[in-house]
Amino acid sequence: MGTNKKYTSINRQSLLIVIALPQKKGQCTIEFKTGYGLSANGYYFTNDPLIQEALESDKRFNKSFRLDKIDNVSIYEYNAKITVDKQNEDDELPVIIEKVFSNVNGAKDFFKADPYEIPVSKLTTKSAIIDQGKALNFDIKFETDK
Repeated sequence: MGTNKKYTSINRQSLLIVIALPQKKGQCTIEFKTGYGLSANGYYFTNDPLIQEALESDKRFNKSFRLDKIDNVSIYEYNAKITVDKQNEDDELPVIIEKVFSNVNGAKDFFKADPYEIPVSKLTTKSAIIDQGKALNFDIKFETDK
């Protein structure tokens, strides 16, 4: 089996779709559903590469549903890590963006919102916020530190 991936329906508690599997291997019914208050949107987990390929090549991908996590890591954090790793392979330094916040709450609001969606529980201190920023190629600064 392949990598574990979580797909999330967009603005829907449940979604039922039929997808065509690649290499003419038939069809598959996929049901996105919520789980005991864990999410407001329906979700579907799979580690089958054929189903993942079918979902990601489906015309409804990023319209009715999207890729949310890979191996239990947010897709944004996963892509940021791949970008950094690829840049390091090419012996180039990653582009670091300086981001200045007036206070800790401003930084929390920034990182908990789309597209980062980092849980507030990972943003409890200035140093935790700075570490999360580094993981996403941000140089975090606070006006109160000047």
